[in-house]
Amino acid sequence: RKRAQFFQDEAAKKVQDRKEADASVTYVEDKDTRKPKAVADISDYWKSDLGMLPFTPGDNVGGAEDGDDIDPQDRLEYLQMFNEQLGQLLRLKFHVFWSQMIYDDKVRRVLDSYLRFCLRSHDACAGQATGATNG
Repeated sequence: RKRAQFFQDEAAKKVQDRKEADASVTYVEDKDTRKPKAVADISDYWKSDLGMLPFTPGDNVGGAEDGDDIDPQDRLEYLQMFNEQLGQLLRLKFHVFWSQMIYDDKVRRVLDSYLRFCLRSHDACAGQATGATNG
């Protein structure tokens, strides 16, 4: 009871203090000693493996370079999984999200590959218009 009350009191104090995320701490239970320990809110402590896979140009559905060797159903399943993982990332608490972004190279690479290779609506329209005039 005392331990739970301590964590509640510290959480309430944290809200009241209104410190910046990079100056604030959260108290967690140490795995070894089972005593409370302060962990910086922006820290690799909060990082977890989200299991995200890089996005490649072949992951686009309906792209201009559709090949017969790639199953559109596999692409759709990957995109649905990727969408769920992005949703999971965006639902993280503020300090956990930024800790993940700062300390997880894999997530940064995944987002970079998505932003570089994902077709936007204007890319798809341009590809269709080019295909229609060349055909």
